[in-house]
Amino acid sequence: NISGMKMLADNRPVEAEIAIYNLQGNIVRILRDSYNAPDTRRNTLTWDGTRDGGGKVSAGLYLYRLKLTSDNGTPKYLSAKLVVL
Repeated sequence: NISGMKMLADNRPVEAEIAIYNLQGNIVRILRDSYNAPDTRRNTLTWDGTRDGGGKVSAGLYLYRLKLTSDNGTPKYLSAKLVVL
């Protein structure tokens, strides 16, 4: 169970998307959510370690890209490595 990907959105509504890739560049899973509470600055989007089709991923190194789009339409990106044990 992979959790704890936290995002900060400057107290504005935000659309969040996390795309998880294997090392070959194939998309393993895409997670999306919307955060609309103006007084909430931190939210968590949790990945349970499964593929889009539902099966568990193998242990190894994965990459993810977080895309936050606020109500002004300008996206912000963050990319990092993710280890699945």
